[in-house]
Amino acid sequence: MIFFVAPAEDLEGITEYLQQSGPALSQRLTAVTYDEIVARGRLSLGTYIFAAIDELTPVTGNLYFGVSFLGTGDYRRAESLLLEVLPWLEGDLCRERLGQAGYPAVMARFFLPWVLADLGKFKEGIVHAQEGVRLAMALDHPYSLACAYWALAYVQIVKGELSQAVGSAGHHGRRSSGDGPE
Repeated sequence: MIFFVAPAEDLEGITEYLQQSGPALSQRLTAVTYDEIVARGRLSLGTYIFAAIDELTPVTGNLYFGVSFLGTGDYRRAESLLLEVLPWLEGDLCRERLGQAGYPAVMARFFLPWVLADLGKFKEGIVHAQEGVRLAMALDHPYSLACAYWALAYVQIVKGELSQAVGSAGHHGRRSSGDGPE
């Protein structure tokens, strides 16, 4: 089953459209709100498509939907959604906060290394975490930088490289207190 996730106010129109499209589509695609998916426990079943409220909805929708899979322990789905977000966050869009506390380009690289570490994909996790650190430093955003260093340290801890993890966390502490390089 494929779930088309849409805002509640659009749900009736989308459901009507799917029913008029015939059985080939309406039997495979169901329109639901995010709250319905959570309430019915469907986070681990099916494929999800987010309605494009605007051109950036797939970015924030898939980013935080990926995070919800991380929270349920479905790391493979979380990995898939977070990897889908990365191409959207290249170029000028990587410098946009999109109304979020942290830059989505960095936050995707905060959650993805976490997922990859828990899957035992340490090399990939470190690459994405280091890219998150690089982006956060370029953006000069303390919250994003803290998240990026946390992700790098997390992968190193799970991998068993405690001294490197302490170095990563310590570097951020020096930088944020004004003692490190600017």
